[in-house]
Amino acid sequence: ELGKYEDTTEAGMTTLGQALDRYLIEKTPDKKGDSEESYRIGKIKRYNIAKCSLSELTAGKLTKFRKEIAQDTSNSNANRYVSLVCTCLKTVINEWEIYLPANPCNKIGQLPEPAPNEDRITPDEEHRIMVEARKSRNIYLPCIITFGIELGMRRGEITKLRWEWIKGHTISIPDTKNGTTRTVPITPRIEEELNKLPRHISGRIFGNMKSFRDAWENCIKRADVDTNFHRLRHEACSRLDEKGFTIPQICAISGHKRWESLRRYTHIKPE
Repeated sequence: ELGKYEDTTEAGMTTLGQALDRYLIEKTPDKKGDSEESYRIGKIKRYNIAKCSLSELTAGKLTKFRKEIAQDTSNSNANRYVSLVCTCLKTVINEWEIYLPANPCNKIGQLPEPAPNEDRITPDEEHRIMVEARKSRNIYLPCIITFGIELGMRRGEITKLRWEWIKGHTISIPDTKNGTTRTVPITPRIEEELNKLPRHISGRIFGNMKSFRDAWENCIKRADVDTNFHRLRHEACSRLDEKGFTIPQICAISGHKRWESLRRYTHIKPE
């Protein structure tokens, strides 16, 4: 009678899993982290919440799902999974015009996440990592690690590098995570490692991501260093800061757009 009837039929016939499948086809391919998002969508669909219809999705069910996935991984990962669901629901409502009485994501917050790890990579740890890297069957590993610890480059940026991108003592990285082209200096250590590598007909400097990941995991295990590759990015930013580089200079090398993002990567030794 009031003319305010909203039809929830489509929302009742569409499950969260089906909405995520459509999101995977229409939205995920346009993102930089498409492979990671594809993996997360696949994992969400293994939980019971994926069978829930959109009209029956509540804040309570999302909170329960978040608790389950936090037990399997961590609070940080759980927040990322729920954030992906929320982004999908916003697309459902705003772009696909599937009516929902309310977005359940608006009623839940985030789980507390641990403070950033301020541990630095010591010279001894770096030495042990490089010794084991040179023993690896992956001949590219020492150079990849050097790129990481000298310039703080992301793993994906390093593994896609090509020889034609090198101009003198710099290398340009097109289409980075931030969507821009970034030019970084080639330090003497990096130049030394590059000179040891053979040229492949494909033009790529390094091998594929999977072979690198396996080689890296074996390397740090043999070196007995509890770390991950992303920690090299933290270490590089901290070293550049200690060497007297300004914030704009560090951002230009590391690719950070905001000082707030860079701050959590920079850990200065009081000594």
